[in-house]
Amino acid sequence: MSVLFITHDLGIVRRVADRVAVMRDGLILEEKSVEDIFARPEHPYTKSLLETEPRFGFPRPRSVRPEVLRARGLKVWFPIQRGFLRVTHGYVKAVDEVSFAARKGQTLGIRG
Repeated sequence: MSVLFITHDLGIVRRVADRVAVMRDGLILEEKSVEDIFARPEHPYTKSLLETEPRFGFPRPRSVRPEVLRARGLKVWFPIQRGFLRVTHGYVKAVDEVSFAARKGQTLGIRG
């Protein structure tokens, strides 16, 4: 089985990919194994992408990294409005009582 994963997050690429294709403007510029792309990039665009990757050194445990975002009991409800006067007749609950925290250097994805 194969999975195509498209992302700009180099940290995720390191963790989930076996092979990497670096693209720009719809064209594949370089394709190699993950190890080769990160250790020996050839194309100038690939090199420029890797230069922007954060260099944190030895990562601290996640519990020690400072929190940069915290939400508790988050709610996002959208009103259902009807009629000429747009009277609210109820709500669509997109998010209801969600809590999370994100720490420095962590990637957080929320999907609904």
